[in-house]
Amino acid sequence: MKVTLVRLAWTAWLAWLLTLIVMAWLSYWRILHASCVYMAIPMAVLALCTIGVLGGGIWRAIRGPRRWNAVRWMLFGILPALWMGALIEYAIAFSSGRNHRPNPLIRWAEGGSSILVEPYVRVFYPHRYEGQRFVMWSDWPKPDQAEMDAMDAHIRDMEQTLGRRSDYKVYWVRGPVLGLSGRYGYGWALGESLGFPANGADKLQVMDRHEVAHFVLDQVLPRGNEVPKLFHEGWAELHSGWTQEASRRYAWLAQREGKLYSLRELTDSQGYWNSDGPMYWQGCVLVEYLLRQFGSEKFLELCSTCREATFPEDVQRVLGLSLDELDQAYQQDLAGQASPDKRFLMSLRLEDGVDPGRWQPFVDDYCAGTERLRAAFRQASVTLVETLDRTDEDGNTTSDSGRMEYYHDNHRQVSICSGKPSERAVVESVTPDAAFALHKDDADQPWQLDNYIARDSRLILNRAKRYLDLPLEPLRPLFRDQEITITEMGANESAPRLARISFESACDGKPWCRGWWEFDPERDYGLVAAEYEHLDDQGAPTGSEHVTVEYETIDGHHVPKVACRERLRSSRTYEIESCQFEAPPRKVFELASYGGLRPPEPKEEPASNLRILIWIASGGSLLGVGLMLTSVCRRCRQSSFPNS
Repeated sequence: MKVTLVRLAWTAWLAWLLTLIVMAWLSYWRILHASCVYMAIPMAVLALCTIGVLGGGIWRAIRGPRRWNAVRWMLFGILPALWMGALIEYAIAFSSGRNHRPNPLIRWAEGGSSILVEPYVRVFYPHRYEGQRFVMWSDWPKPDQAEMDAMDAHIRDMEQTLGRRSDYKVYWVRGPVLGLSGRYGYGWALGESLGFPANGADKLQVMDRHEVAHFVLDQVLPRGNEVPKLFHEGWAELHSGWTQEASRRYAWLAQREGKLYSLRELTDSQGYWNSDGPMYWQGCVLVEYLLRQFGSEKFLELCSTCREATFPEDVQRVLGLSLDELDQAYQQDLAGQASPDKRFLMSLRLEDGVDPGRWQPFVDDYCAGTERLRAAFRQASVTLVETLDRTDEDGNTTSDSGRMEYYHDNHRQVSICSGKPSERAVVESVTPDAAFALHKDDADQPWQLDNYIARDSRLILNRAKRYLDLPLEPLRPLFRDQEITITEMGANESAPRLARISFESACDGKPWCRGWWEFDPERDYGLVAAEYEHLDDQGAPTGSEHVTVEYETIDGHHVPKVACRERLRSSRTYEIESCQFEAPPRKVFELASYGGLRPPEPKEEPASNLRILIWIASGGSLLGVGLMLTSVCRRCRQSSFPNS
């Protein structure tokens, strides 16, 4: 059979239609992990026919005969490839973003895109290992059986919580795919690379637990569900490991400072499909409350039947509470819980020689004192100087210093870090309305906007804030992956009024660190000294650091006037130059105050290269159809008037 432009063009269209039918079949029946052959064969035919039509059309347009006829069929034959390219680019643009509303087109494209990922994964992650509830793709030749067992246990625990399970296994990829990581979609969980150390006692990464949790929830919900991101991200965060406690801490502190968003704000038209900060830590607390108070069946019923347009009514129908009543109920529950600091300290293991009867009163007094330390800086303007001294192997010492300004007004905070006039200066600001970061490389240059995020109240810890939290160092997330044991409670022999707590910590059952903290009850239990001795796997010392803090009373508040952290060849000293406990100037929180900068215009979706493909395909369609109609009309006229 002779290969002609006409046959190649029609074959390309048939291959394209077959590809769309396969995608629709996969999407409608929610078939996961189908063989890539279903898409590879029609797309290979489409690609070959498009190349043939394009090459043959150009050749005929140059050499003849019937040049215009060749151009018509060439345009007609490449349209399916253009439309398929636009559809794939649309799927990629959707996957690379985070705040999109799913639509029928993207759900249609997901099925085909998911099986096209498999050839890429097989090439770059050639090692396939199967567990009871997952399939892991890795670029390392030897799996970690303890890690695989931990992932199976993680999935089983979540399925037990929901009372349902999927018929499919999640495809767990140990690294990025096409530049994307930390994503879940259509049965695939793109996690952390295998070479990164685990950040949990179960040897799993937070990102891996989080993305797999999305799979578990998504697979027990019906096709076309409209579960809000607040629930989806909250569920995943609740099962991410140590970040669950971090989310509770954020929510508890945010409530104390008036930073919590209302549920109406988080589920309105702007927030319903949003995946930014509050959806994680506030969603985590909300989902935990829903599961505890209403059970998994009610939670799944709400997730399965709710719709964006009727979400408040759906909450009333399923839970028997209005959206505002649910908001008030879970916030009251959060307010009634013990502080995250107290929960953390009471969860520590006590050695046999430590009396629990002494530990409980100490924790109560300590948490009350540190709360007063925190409250002091809720409205404050602080200027401090940071000095870093380094000593090389020859005994030569170099010194660098920088200046930091920190402003805090309840729910708003900003820090300005600068060094010498010729050095880089940085501004970080967080308010309920927006968070932004600026820099300038020289004092004479204008500020440049690095990042701007609207509606984001995540608590960003900058260097100035870390220093002001130094008196609370035992409560930092420093030990989130470690098992801490309190080994001794007592007093400093040379200063009996100081309370000393000795501890040991281990990670994955191996020694990690040992040391002590000293607190001053007269300074609201602020840290006055600490010592850390780092250990190798056999318990031998590998290095140490020593911390000292000196306090000064300003306007009735205990302020860490000078603090120093000393290591073997370096020491870092912070000293407060000025401190005022009053509301800072409003302008320091406003972007326009820094050289008249304005928020950037929202990025338009879809991406620019997608728009180009759509315009080309649309223009080509119109031109091709017009030429085809012209040809048909000409033939009809010739058949009607053969002698004209």
